[in-house]
Amino acid sequence: MKFITESVSVIVAMLLFGYAWSMPGIWDAPQVHVSNSSNECVRVINYKETDKWSCENLPELYSHVWVK
Repeated sequence: MKFITESVSVIVAMLLFGYAWSMPGIWDAPQVHVSNSSNECVRVINYKETDKWSCENLPELYSHVWVK
């Protein structure tokens, strides 16, 4: 029983570490608004002042938002 408890604790710790490791990139990711009808970028909302992303220059990681 002790082995199972320790194994579960290790797995939970690894999941929490992975989640915490990935969060900074997700919180700073810009929103890319894509038209539902044309499937093209309409606008990009940058949350960091230093980011200059646009529809012509999309980042690798962004939050995809469907718009009319």
